[in-house]
Amino acid sequence: MTFDPIDFVLNFLTYFLTNVKIGVISLLLGLLVGVPLALLLHKKNKWLTPVVNTLLFFCRGFPVYILMFALLNSLSADSFFKSFPDETVRLIAIVLALAAFALAAICDLTLVMLTQLAKGQMAEAFLIVPNVFRVFTAVLISSSVGAAIGVSEAVSYTIRVYERFPDRLDRFLLVLGVTIFFAMFQTICKRIVLALSDAVQHRFQDKHSPL
Repeated sequence: MTFDPIDFVLNFLTYFLTNVKIGVISLLLGLLVGVPLALLLHKKNKWLTPVVNTLLFFCRGFPVYILMFALLNSLSADSFFKSFPDETVRLIAIVLALAAFALAAICDLTLVMLTQLAKGQMAEAFLIVPNVFRVFTAVLISSSVGAAIGVSEAVSYTIRVYERFPDRLDRFLLVLGVTIFFAMFQTICKRIVLALSDAVQHRFQDKHSPL
């Protein structure tokens, strides 16, 4: 097999964009549901609070991997989704599974923000911004579990290339290269989170510093 590193990198990055899209959509769904749920909890309604807490309990406790398979089986059996392409159904399953994790995390972060705002702790409240980005990073990296159900993303593409290599050294180098990519990506994301946190802290320190 003739291996073209440049072609692999370009294809890998193209498939990685699918991971990014999955992460963005899952985070948006998490925001759309998680923030309203946090507002409901913050109001401490005696009827709605137990319902919301029960939903969050399952969202926090259900492993993304298992939820993804459960959703895929449910969607595939539903007559409405049978008209959809298989790839679309797989994408919906992984997006919804990750959105469940995201909404629970966003709900918790929003509750903390609301509590801090009530105490007048503006700098701490606005740390929700880097924390939301941290959730996005976790969701994006976790989107690689979609490879288990055949989602065409970076990890599944790597597996396909890996299986075409007869030589163990080539396989090792391929896995090593992809591992380094994800490690560097997570390192960059962590630095962005730290930079955002520092920017928030400095902004409010400047506002409250004496002239």
